[in-house]
Amino acid sequence: MVTGRSWDLRPFVSWINEVFLPEAKAGPGIAEYGQSPRSTRPGLYGTADAACILYTVDRLDELRPAEVWLREIGRYQDCRSGYFVDDTPVLATAHNTGFAVGALQLFCPELHNGVLPKHRLSFAEAMRDTSWCERFFDTLDWRSRCYEAGEIVTGLASTVYNVSGLVERHWFQWLVDYVENGRLDPATGMVGIGKPSTGDLDQIGGTFHFDFLWAALDRTLGHPQERAEALLGLQRSDGLWDEHNPWWLTFDAVYMLGRALPHLDDDLAERTRRAVGRAVDVLVARALDSGQRERDFVDSWMGTHTLTGAVSAFAHVQRHLFGTERVRTERPLRPVLDRRPYI
Repeated sequence: MVTGRSWDLRPFVSWINEVFLPEAKAGPGIAEYGQSPRSTRPGLYGTADAACILYTVDRLDELRPAEVWLREIGRYQDCRSGYFVDDTPVLATAHNTGFAVGALQLFCPELHNGVLPKHRLSFAEAMRDTSWCERFFDTLDWRSRCYEAGEIVTGLASTVYNVSGLVERHWFQWLVDYVENGRLDPATGMVGIGKPSTGDLDQIGGTFHFDFLWAALDRTLGHPQERAEALLGLQRSDGLWDEHNPWWLTFDAVYMLGRALPHLDDDLAERTRRAVGRAVDVLVARALDSGQRERDFVDSWMGTHTLTGAVSAFAHVQRHLFGTERVRTERPLRPVLDRRPYI
């Protein structure tokens, strides 16, 4: 059994509250945040990420009223299509939309089409037809761009989950069947077509998005034992999964390992806990190293979004794996994915 290693994140959370978030402000309003502390103007992935970060560190209620945040996020919505569109389009519009709607939900648990979000989600009308969805989802690249495919499919699916009245409940059963019967590789428990028998990093990013949506649906994504074995096999000796994407891909992998844990035999469960512990070791070291922290979150042009991944990783391991005695913070961290799907 994994024994008593603990991690003190209080200096990191203090830095977020006292240094990072004040420096990431990009306007006079309480909800105007830039994509990084280097930004000169607010952005969708500044404000929505700040909301996620503040929720996670349990400070969001101190920065009200909610109407100010809802209005700031809402100004990125296209009034015709209903999509939310970031003005620096690196991530897909479906990701912009799913992420923005998820941020709105932090302030208003019940979202209603044409009320909040303010403009009707016209793009979702076609999604009621599962044949249309199947044709569209089939056009995505499930061979070499699973990460993007997962972001797009679950960005749309999370939006219609979080906003009431857009699709019937049976739509989600259709999606489960579509993914598990045609896109999920039983050898690795990860989405992808024509992938290596051991899985790859692209699949980690894509599969993570389905795993958190399945959690919202109170389902277990198929083949959790095979997924855990594949993830352990892809972990590097330093505890990370990808040196070029240390925060998000590590969170993706750790989240899925945590979700798989109740379904594993004792030996695999123990190896899984040790693997997660190694990952937390390296992430905490990065978070507490002032120089590395600056490079990861301040110098990065989307540092605010990267920080969302960081605090979400720590929140997940604190809440679901190691507890507050081993992952120490002044206030317990709150995983946004426990509240609603999409990140």
